Amino acid sequence: MWLDRWDSQIKVGFTVSKKVGNSVTRNYVRRRLKEAFRHLIIDIKNGNTYVVLARAPIVDIDYHKISESLKDLLIKAKCLESKE
Repeated sequence: MWLDRWDSQIKVGFTVSKKVGNSVTRNYVRRRLKEAFRHLIIDIKNGNTYVVLARAPIVDIDYHKISESLKDLLIKAKCLESKE
């Protein structure tokens, strides 16, 4: 998946393990991850490639928790630009 920004392109891959469930469930999880990442794309640093791997417990988690967790991981990895 290529995400266009004003000044560059960011490469992002989303993968969901077959242990998560059937194909409908995996696609549902993948769509939720893509949407959560899309909301963070404005603040992501240039020149990086990201791979988001989903494991089985993600099925029972609501969208807002997924979004918060993804943001926390990107902050911890220092991949988000500061707003200052």
